[in-house]
Amino acid sequence: MKKQDINSEDHKIKSVYKFIVDYFKKYGFAPSFRDISSGTGIKSPSDVREKLKKLERAGID
Repeated sequence: MKKQDINSEDHKIKSVYKFIVDYFKKYGFAPSFRDISSGTGIKSPSDVREKLKKLERAGID
């Protein structure tokens, strides 16, 4: 994987985290996979799941 790809991946993971935090503050509950997908521009539910797994492995849950 190229360094640029890693930076892009980091950005996507951070955008998922920020979206979840903002959504929870606004609505008082966690967003669905579909909400995360539409809010971050990630097309595939499996990609959303992958980003959430990476956040979990990083100790953010």
